Amino acid sequence: LLYLTLRPFSALILTKPSSEILTECKGLLRLGNLKEILKKRNDNDYDYPTSQYQYIIGLMKKFELCYEIDGNAVLVPDLLDVQEPQFDFNYDSSLRFVIEYDFLPRSVMPRFIVKMNKNIKEELRWRTGVVLEDKNFGSTAVIKADNEAKKIYIYVNGEQRKDFLATILYFFREINNSFEKLPFIEKVPMPDNPEVTVSYKHLLTLANKKVDDYMPDGSDKEYSVSELLGIVQFDKKADEMIMEILARIEDKITDKESFMRAANKIIKMEPGVAGFAINLNEVWKRFLDWKEKRRKQK
Repeated sequence: LLYLTLRPFSALILTKPSSEILTECKGLLRLGNLKEILKKRNDNDYDYPTSQYQYIIGLMKKFELCYEIDGNAVLVPDLLDVQEPQFDFNYDSSLRFVIEYDFLPRSVMPRFIVKMNKNIKEELRWRTGVVLEDKNFGSTAVIKADNEAKKIYIYVNGEQRKDFLATILYFFREINNSFEKLPFIEKVPMPDNPEVTVSYKHLLTLANKKVDDYMPDGSDKEYSVSELLGIVQFDKKADEMIMEILARIEDKITDKESFMRAANKIIKMEPGVAGFAINLNEVWKRFLDWKEKRRKQK
């Protein structure tokens, strides 16, 4: 199945005529263009009958290579413009977070864009970054990948920026954990010196050991561990935090079994919920009530 997915995707990227078509379209792949993109150009080329086009697109969606724009077009983030568009964002006042890798797979950022495509603000997306907006949280975020530095930078502004950050981190953790043994470290920048960062997990360890004063490597001053954690952690109880994240991925939850899988994945990937007693049956009831209210509002 993976082979069938990658073969057509390789054809989209590597053949010169196909590359030119998609470059001109800025990653927008219209189904009507598939005949030209996938047609045989020599005897050694694989033949893709038109009856397989929808199947190919379906597989590309499944492996998070693209997302649907409308019934006749999909967007391939890996083929977006390299150039970052101009937009206004107050970086100085934003909540900051960094994910650092030993090796940053090229697919991480495109897959994240696919997962968060419903939150993209005003089509502000490029090959290594995206601007997101969540009106329920009243928050906006800018996410940028630096492939050379092997880091992903996250900046969030707004009323419930910590809540929005938790949602963003959920999806990055899901992507990162889908790779076998991919080393990555989540880091919290110092509020007055963003170039100095400390591991989020290390801060949690210090907090559990009742250590509050900490001098990060590269700094000549001490910081309060509880205050640093307070910058990025939810103010809400763990079950409310889970509910907030589940609401963002409601389209993936069809029954209680899929709910439990998603909730347990959040608990496993979110260090901030460790040690909390969480009543998932109660959260499930609240989630059903929330979905029913949403249905009536439509």
